Amino acid sequence: MGVSAVKKIAMILILLLLLVFSLLTIMEGGTVLLKGPPADQIVLKWLVIYNVIVAALALPVLVLLWRGRPFACKLALSVTAAHGLVLIILIGIYFSTGEVAVKSLGAMSLRFVLWGFCSLVWGAVDDCDRL
Repeated sequence: MGVSAVKKIAMILILLLLLVFSLLTIMEGGTVLLKGPPADQIVLKWLVIYNVIVAALALPVLVLLWRGRPFACKLALSVTAAHGLVLIILIGIYFSTGEVAVKSLGAMSLRFVLWGFCSLVWGAVDDCDRL
């Protein structure tokens, strides 16, 4: 059974958005790790390291999704779950100590939503729900 034109367009758009977001994360996070954080921002070093590593690992996942590999959806679900867990941790830190930048909460929320949407789109196409 073929994939509708709307789903194909959604799949391409989500892949492009995730590619751009991953590359920007690697560049910005790499800059913070190499040059240090700006003085006026709250920066959690572990979060920057996590973001750079997961963004780099996400690039092959995007390629696998593009190529239609059957296990790629499970990898996308794993990235979604990792971002969801980190988002929960960040929210907990924010409400307990306030030592999380709102920018970090927004960026992690966006990552979680984009990867979640990606997992949903590919799950509908590839029967990813049969884990």
